[in-house]
Amino acid sequence: MKEIAIPAGLNPVDFFGVNDVHLEMIRKNFPALKIVSRGTDLKVYGDDNQIQRLQKLLDSMIIRFESTGHLDVDFVNSLLEGENEQRQLLQKQESLEQF
Repeated sequence: MKEIAIPAGLNPVDFFGVNDVHLEMIRKNFPALKIVSRGTDLKVYGDDNQIQRLQKLLDSMIIRFESTGHLDVDFVNSLLEGENEQRQLLQKQESLEQF
């Protein structure tokens, strides 16, 4: 389990979206992780490699939010698409290494 804290100055509703829409998008993209949100804290359970990838994604979201003051669904979706592409490349690389 890892605790990930969103910086104190960020409003969780603005960061995670109305009705946690951004958080739900993340959960769908990381189905093997259990992600529990409590205010500005996330508790994440699961594989350490996936948790590290989630941390990088959240770091990118934080940087964007701090620079623009908001996040939108399109931006979060583009980050998740990049994450999916990276995951597929890693899986291909792992399967090639087995030979």
